[in-house]
Amino acid sequence: MRASGFSRHAFSSCVTAAMLAGCGGSQPPIGASDEAVTHPSIHAFDGSSWISRDANPNHPWLYVASNSNNKIDIYDVQKLRLKRIGQVTDEIDQPAGISVDGKGTLYVSEEVGRVEIYPAGLTSPTLTLSQGLTYANDAVTDADGTVYVANSGGSIADVVVYPAGQTTPSETIASDLFSRPYGEVFDPSGDLYVADWS
Repeated sequence: MRASGFSRHAFSSCVTAAMLAGCGGSQPPIGASDEAVTHPSIHAFDGSSWISRDANPNHPWLYVASNSNNKIDIYDVQKLRLKRIGQVTDEIDQPAGISVDGKGTLYVSEEVGRVEIYPAGLTSPTLTLSQGLTYANDAVTDADGTVYVANSGGSIADVVVYPAGQTTPSETIASDLFSRPYGEVFDPSGDLYVADWS
């Protein structure tokens, strides 16, 4: 469904209970519909990254946010038992949503009104988005690397848009259909769908 007045943006209302993002196999990651899925490049497997030497770049990985422990655990889902192959904790504060783009970049949305961006394999963020954010519920990227953040809190209910590599938003998308934007996804045509908790 397309909302009138919003080019290339669509809105729906539903309840979203949890956000988990994986990277691997042949499935496109959230927000990167026209990119091939890749794991962090092989140089990320040295001792300075979060990636364990046990990690198999040919297996799908599951990224799990722990709000109470302020961490992201990464698991190899094709092991007989789920085996943690990495963990990111630096600068994480109350994660609410996570996504991974086609380059393996991890986006952590936080209840404290920030999005931390970790390039593939790094344990510290290289960019933090906070301007215009109250309660960052989710962040996804389009094919150009533009970041779309589902934002809410108090009377705020919008999607804040940041150009690739920038910390100043270029646009704020608001709609009467929003009460608490909670999750986002791009379809193969590049249309943004926003799930709302209402």
